[in-house]
Parts: sequence; structure tokens; C-alpha cells
Amino acid sequence: MKQAVVIFLVTLAAYTLTAGGHLFTTDEEIVARTAGSLATSQGMLITPLDSGFASVPATPPDPQGREYGQYGVGQPLLAVPFYWAGLGLAKIGSDDLWRRIYGQPSFSPAALGVEPVARELAPRFMLSWFNILAGSLLAAVLYGICLQVTQDTRASMWAALLYAL
Repeated sequence: MKQAVVIFLVTLAAYTLTAGGHLFTTDEEIVARTAGSLATSQGMLITPLDSGFASVPATPPDPQGREYGQYGVGQPLLAVPFYWAGLGLAKIGSDDLWRRIYGQPSFSPAALGVEPVARELAPRFMLSWFNILAGSLLAAVLYGICLQVTQDTRASMWAALLYAL
């Protein structure tokens, strides 16, 4: 069990040191938008990406033009607490602070000509940590599975670390 904790901490440290602090892909963006919609009691409907990728029109059509993300509800539902944590953190810092922390990724509100504010950027920053924690936990779980199959601590550690890193 101690090895699983070490694997979790090593991968968490590696992922943290290499984290960008913002969302990188359209997949992350769709999950973030869905999590935000769920967290604010707006259901599963999201504002579609400009490219039209990764969303499905609502039936009947939504009056606000929102659509459904193409992914299931599992990951966005697990990410809701990260969104809520971001809303809490947004109250701590100023808009300018969160602009500096979050940067200017391609999917930011600034890319659309809108100046982002803390209540938008802090939840996105926290949502960027979802995959960091999930990946670290997955590496520890993989170690446990490998250990059950092989009964070899060293091989299980290497398998988990090679997978994660």
C-alpha cells in the first residue's frame, strides 16, 4: 500500500510541475462546459464551440442555441466539485490576478473578444486539475492491479510509473 501512495505522489508531482493551469483540448473544454452547466443547475446543455465540434443539437432546439456535449455525464459530474472550488477561489483574488494565473489559451473568453473575469477563470483553472488528480489515482490503481496479477512489487511499480510518465 505504501508503494501505491508513492506512485500517486510521484505522478502528482510530475503532473503538477508540467501543468499548464488551463484547458488544452476541445475534449477538456466540452467536459468543463458540461461540468459548469451541471454545477450551476443548468442541466447538460452547453454553449457549443465555434467549430461546432463535440456537441449535438438539442431536441427540441434550445432557445439560447445551447447544445449537448458529445460525451457522457460521468466525467463532468465528477468534475463538478472542482468547478465549485474554483468559484470559491474566485472570491479570493482579483480579476487581474486570475488573468495572470490562467494565461491566454485558445478557448479563453478573451479569444472571443471578451475580457475574462475571476468567476470565469478560477473554475477553469480548478477544472484543469481534474485530469491531474485522476491520472495520479489511475497510476496507483494500476499498480494495485499489476500487483494482484504478478505479485511482483518492483514490476508493478515500473508498470504503473511507465504508464503514468
